[in-house]
Amino acid sequence: MENHEVCPLSAKCTVFREKILHNEMVGITYRKLYCLQTNRRYKECKRYQVFERTGIMVPYYVLPNSTASMVDLVSLAEANFRPNLSGKPEKVSHEF
Repeated sequence: MENHEVCPLSAKCTVFREKILHNEMVGITYRKLYCLQTNRRYKECKRYQVFERTGIMVPYYVLPNSTASMVDLVSLAEANFRPNLSGKPEKVSHEF
């Protein structure tokens, strides 16, 4: 039996919420393949994997099938946030 489930990050993720790149069909394809796929395919999404490791969303331009290494993507996510006085991450001026 298939499990139809939406990615838990869909409310925050620019790939799910917005048009990405210059072609609306690209966004639709990514949403079908990763965000809305059966059997929890969203777990294969690089955006989801980085969030699971760090609690930080990657920038809008990182795609679900990014070829960048996980180390590079985590570094990118962390570089786009800075700790505030409480020690918690604070969003830098980029839209995620």
